[in-house]
Amino acid sequence: MDATTLDDLERRVAGGDREAFADLYDLIAPRVYGALTRAMDADRAAALMHSLLVEAWQRAPRLRSRGASIAAWLLAEARRRCDAVRAERPSGVAPATGAGGSALPAVA
Repeated sequence: MDATTLDDLERRVAGGDREAFADLYDLIAPRVYGALTRAMDADRAAALMHSLLVEAWQRAPRLRSRGASIAAWLLAEARRRCDAVRAERPSGVAPATGAGGSALPAVA
């Protein structure tokens, strides 16, 4: 997907277009989930991803009014949350693995 298409998609999301949000989800969720699962177990990553996506939907109008990218915000926030999890974990301890492997969770 090119930048123009992403910009149009994000503009529509900021306007409350649920179908556009579903398309944005399909585009960005695998990257967000992948970033999260590098720092935490799959169940925690899925729950956090859902929370981040709800927050992105709520913040979309404000993000776009400031000229910010919703997708960039999601990825940056996922990385920030990963850093926080890593900071909590004792040195040398690997993240736990969840029961479902790394399959991308469905969002209702």
